[in-house]
Amino acid sequence: VEAAAIAAAVGRHPLVNSTKSLLGHTLGASGALEAIVTIFSLRDQVVHPSRNLEQPIADLSFPRAATRAEMSHAISQSFAFGGHDAVLAFSRAD
Repeated sequence: VEAAAIAAAVGRHPLVNSTKSLLGHTLGASGALEAIVTIFSLRDQVVHPSRNLEQPIADLSFPRAATRAEMSHAISQSFAFGGHDAVLAFSRAD
């Protein structure tokens, strides 16, 4: 469902990754960590890889290694236990 929502909202070409694949599930801190990593990605213009993703269930652009990318906007999605769901949008302030 999440992959379909991403494709419907922004298409299949933007890079899509998972911080959870690197850090594990941090329960209550996961949304904050996702937001911080997204901000660092915008600052550094580097997208981290999605680890252990061998057979994606959707045709999206999943980086397998750290990838340089020109980004002016990024989205952090956090879907947690108990329906704690949030999406944050960030933009570079150049």
